[in-house]
Amino acid sequence: MAKKLAVAVIHGMGSVQDIHGLGKQTVNFADKMIEEVKELVGKEGKNPNEIAWQPIYWAGVTDSAQLLYFDKANREFDLDFKKLRRFVVTYLGDVSAYQLVKSQANTTY
Repeated sequence: MAKKLAVAVIHGMGSVQDIHGLGKQTVNFADKMIEEVKELVGKEGKNPNEIAWQPIYWAGVTDSAQLLYFDKANREFDLDFKKLRRFVVTYLGDVSAYQLVKSQANTTY
């Protein structure tokens, strides 16, 4: 069946590891949402099979650099508020990873 709509689903901020007690990003992060949207589309009288879904999981790409940075800073400096600092590095680091920069050396893309 031909698809009429393509939807890319990118997970939110977070880590592959559950380091903050807030849950973790998993490869199947979009499964429940996709099923719920398909159900809603069907209830509206549309064919949910006409939608092509593509979950995009990239937490593993950003996690390694963020945790390397945090671990190095933690070894070299006597840091206070380690849990808060790790939260900021792993959650807000995701936000900055979406930013396109001129230098290829400093970009996630």
